[in-house]
Amino acid sequence: MLDYTPLIPKIFFNSCYLKQMIDILDDMIFNTLEIAKTQAAFDQCLITEKTKLGQMVILFGFVNISVYSAAPYLLKFSNPTDNILHNPHS
Repeated sequence: MLDYTPLIPKIFFNSCYLKQMIDILDDMIFNTLEIAKTQAAFDQCLITEKTKLGQMVILFGFVNISVYSAAPYLLKFSNPTDNILHNPHS
């Protein structure tokens, strides 16, 4: 394994090299934050879309239940003479 100890003072006292290292680290941190923001935005979008889909499924189910539960009444009032569901005793 190489010993880098003698290089440490030269690296840290060379301001040009230190500035480059800081710039590189700054870019890495900025890019990491940008990636994290993009990922968070994507996740939020995905959650929103899943929520919308869930709401649509719930709404569709509710409409179906409403139609099925209202169907006998709608059929009864639409044409009571030809209606299969029409109860002659009512």
